[in-house]
Amino acid sequence: MSDKEGTSNVAKSAAMAEIVVGVIHAKIARQVWEDLCDQFGQKNAPTIFQIQKAIATVSQGTILVASYYIKLKTLWDELELYRSPIVCNQTKEHQIEKEKDKLMQFLLGLNDSFKTIKSNILVMNPLPNVRQAYSLSVQEETQQ
Repeated sequence: MSDKEGTSNVAKSAAMAEIVVGVIHAKIARQVWEDLCDQFGQKNAPTIFQIQKAIATVSQGTILVASYYIKLKTLWDELELYRSPIVCNQTKEHQIEKEKDKLMQFLLGLNDSFKTIKSNILVMNPLPNVRQAYSLSVQEETQQ
């Protein structure tokens, strides 16, 4: 073990000891969880903000639909890493809402030359998922 690894392990041990002292007298696990969330959960807010900002401002511009979609998908996947897990029986409904959000974000960022396909997608019932909308947009792009 190198000196650097040893120093790192000592720092980790010291940090763990401080965490344990902070929660050792908790009476229930929920209290421990809430305390840890309060102490360490706030640091993600600036990162989440920056990802949301990037999602809100990304647009197709002069790039191909495929490149634009990959940019958005990368941001959505990164944002998902910071999301809290869904509780109860709301998983399916939550997933449907997230898919609609992604579809709308994707359509909002497409160039005006996709106006017709955007309108066609928005009147579909049920709405397609974002992957299907991407596929339709690529087909439209190849015909332009």
